[in-house]
Amino acid sequence: MSGYTDQQALNQIALLLSGGVPISELTTSSPTHGGKDVATAGTAVALASSTDCRVLVIQAKPGNTGNIYVGDSGVSSSAYGFVLTAGESIPLVAPTGTKLDIAEHFIDSDNNGEGVTFMYWG
Repeated sequence: MSGYTDQQALNQIALLLSGGVPISELTTSSPTHGGKDVATAGTAVALASSTDCRVLVIQAKPGNTGNIYVGDSGVSSSAYGFVLTAGESIPLVAPTGTKLDIAEHFIDSDNNGEGVTFMYWG
């Protein structure tokens, strides 16, 4: 998406994936953010307590030296939905008329103390 800022690119991705619902029309117009580290590599950690949202973007911290694995409560280095290297991100968008629960999204890492930051809308 040449010529877009990171935020504009995320907005376009969310628009395409959400069935045409722009972020500006979601329940919460301002993003909320957080972070989560994996204290002990090999242990699945929930991103946050139960919070519903329409769009969730997860980014591996730029200083990570190993991979971050994203998935459900059974996530590990051998069973995962996505693998993120340092600085990579993945947008997750709920299907039209539904919500994502952040507490159902887990991470694991190759190294102790590494993690992610995340932002969510509506």
